[in-house]
Amino acid sequence: MLGLIAERRFQRIAMSLGDGLVCTDHLQRISLCNAAAEAIFGYRAEEIMGRPFQILLAHPEQLSLTASSQDSPLLDGPGILEVEGCRKNGEVFPLELNRSAWQGANHIEHGIVVRDVSVRNFLAAQL
Repeated sequence: MLGLIAERRFQRIAMSLGDGLVCTDHLQRISLCNAAAEAIFGYRAEEIMGRPFQILLAHPEQLSLTASSQDSPLLDGPGILEVEGCRKNGEVFPLELNRSAWQGANHIEHGIVVRDVSVRNFLAAQL
């Protein structure tokens, strides 16, 4: 019962965040996508649920959420990684990622805070 209450609380918080949030299971399949992430990527949550997190990246081979690949940078918090994201319409844009990991019921799960940093990068270049 406490687990169900905690899960519902997490869902409410996740859906109300101003930043994008994408959660994945131990196989890097998307298990949650909040409204802000939907706006960033142009997908409805139900379109990407169960699909690999890497579909949101312009260069999926360049990033792993786990330490399974020696050639791929490990997105490991604390710390922020900037990569190129890919919207549903194919547009490539600068994407900031910050990952958390926790022990789920059976495996490690991931939560990735995502931010479109196009405007920030544009303004920085103007300065």
